[in-house]
Amino acid sequence: MKRLLVGVLSAVLTVGLFAAVPSADAAYYISKKRAEHNVRVHFAGYRSYVYAGASCRPTGLPRARSRTLYHRWTCRFVAYNSRYQKHKCQGTIRITGSLRNRYYYRVLTHRGPCTRGT
Repeated sequence: MKRLLVGVLSAVLTVGLFAAVPSADAAYYISKKRAEHNVRVHFAGYRSYVYAGASCRPTGLPRARSRTLYHRWTCRFVAYNSRYQKHKCQGTIRITGSLRNRYYYRVLTHRGPCTRGT
């Protein structure tokens, strides 16, 4: 009887443990490539810059581990309208993954001739 009780208890704990672990939704945790893409889309698509570039790292870490997805990324960006433009909009932005293939952003710092809302 005691052996059966231990077996049932361990099965219940195992099921409960797996139920408590959050699922790794592909949109909630995003790759470095996706975070950099989101920054470029934000500046080129929504802020009307012709050129935009980004380099990202996980928030709070010096670099990303390969093939690892993270929830928050801190990215350095540069955006401009002409390759010959001397002054460029540049700074840092935080990209946060969200459900339903969306993302949130917050511009942390910026300098140069940036459009309003950047």
